[in-house]
Amino acid sequence: MDGMCEKRGVRDARSRREAVYRLCFVGFGNVARHLCMLLAERREFLAQNHGVTFEIAGIVDVEGAALGLAAASGSPMQGVGRTGGSCLDDAELERVCSNRGSLAELTGFVPGMSALEAIGAVDAEVMVELTPTNPYSGQPALDHMLLAFQRGMHVVTANKGPLVTEYGRLSKAAEAAGRMLKFGCATAAALPTTNVGFYDLAGCRILGIRGILNGTTNFILSQMTAGGLSYEDALAEAQRLGIAERDSSLDVSGVDTAIKLTILANALLGADLTLKSAKISGIEGISGEMITAAAAQGLVYKLVGRASVAYGGTGECAAPMPQEAAPYRGSGEPGGSVVTVCVVPELVARGEPLAGVEGPAKGIVFDTDLMGSLFVSGGNSSPRGAAAALLRDLINLAREDFR
Repeated sequence: MDGMCEKRGVRDARSRREAVYRLCFVGFGNVARHLCMLLAERREFLAQNHGVTFEIAGIVDVEGAALGLAAASGSPMQGVGRTGGSCLDDAELERVCSNRGSLAELTGFVPGMSALEAIGAVDAEVMVELTPTNPYSGQPALDHMLLAFQRGMHVVTANKGPLVTEYGRLSKAAEAAGRMLKFGCATAAALPTTNVGFYDLAGCRILGIRGILNGTTNFILSQMTAGGLSYEDALAEAQRLGIAERDSSLDVSGVDTAIKLTILANALLGADLTLKSAKISGIEGISGEMITAAAAQGLVYKLVGRASVAYGGTGECAAPMPQEAAPYRGSGEPGGSVVTVCVVPELVARGEPLAGVEGPAKGIVFDTDLMGSLFVSGGNSSPRGAAAALLRDLINLAREDFR
C-alpha cells in the first residue's frame, strides 16, 4: 500500500511542470533555521512527490538582510513570478543554520537593512513571517504581511500576533492582492487544526471547537497528575527540558491558548473576535490537593480552550463570561449566531479524548452537524515540528496556486 502511494505521488508530480517558489524569510530564529534545513533535506523529495522546489531568495533579522545578489546590489527586479532570479547560496546557508551562525556570514548580506526594506527589495513569491509574536498590536509582523501582499507575495506564517489582532484585515488584503495567507503553524504548530476545518470538514457546520493547544501547560498538569509534582516543580522541570520558556506567563495564564482559539474562531466560525473577547483563566491556582481529589473521582485537570457557536442563541462557554467579554454576534444564520471563546482548567473524565492527551502533546475536537465529533491529537512540539508545519503550509499553497 505504501508503495502504491509513493508511485501515485511521483506520477502526479510528473504530470505537470514543476513549480519553483522563491521565499523571503522575515525572522531567523530556531524555527526559521529548522525550516531552511528541512527545505534542503527534502529538496529531491518535494520535487519528485509534489512537483515543487522552494528556493530562499532572502532572509532578514535584527542584524540586517541577506538577499540574492540581484536584490542586494540594487539591480532592477524582474517582478514577482517564477523568474529564476538569484538566491542565497545553499552551502553557506546550511553551514550558518547548522552552526547557529549569523546572517552576516552569508554572501549578499546588507547590514542594518530593515524588514520592510528587505521585503521591498527581494524578488520572491512567498514571504515566510517568523518574527516574535506581539499579541496586543500584531506589530511589526502586521506591516510585514501587508507590504508582502502589496508586492504580490503570498504569506505563510507562524506568527499569532497579526492573526489575533487583524485577521479580517489580513484576509481582505490577501483577497485584494489575489494571494494566499497560510497560518496552520500558528494555531498549534505540528497539530493539524486549520486544515481540518478548511478541508476535511468542508460542507459541515462546525458547532464548536475544544482543545488542549498549549504543550507547556499540558506537560505541567501531566507531571502534577502522574508524577505528584507541585506546580512550581513541574514548571521548573518543563523549563529544564526546554518545553517551557523562561518567561512562561503567556502559557500558564491561558493567554496563548486563548490566542489560538480566537484565531480558529475567526477563521473557521466566521467570528470577528479579539483577545479581549475571551474569558481566560490559567493553571497557576491548581494545587496538588486539587489534582489528588480529582483523581479520586476518575477526573483529570486539563487546560481546555473552547470556541462555541450558537445559531440563533446566546452562546455558551464552559465558564461564565466576564462582564467585559464581548461574544461575537454574526448574521450569517437565521437569527444570527453567537461565538464565544473561553479558556479554563476543566475536570475531564478519564476515557474522554482530551483526558488522554499527555505530556507536551496537544489535541483538538471539532463538533459538527454532519460528521459528528472529530478528534485529532499529537504533533511534535519542537522547532523542527513547527518547521514541518510551515513546510506543510508551503506545499498546500503550491498545490492551490499552481494548477
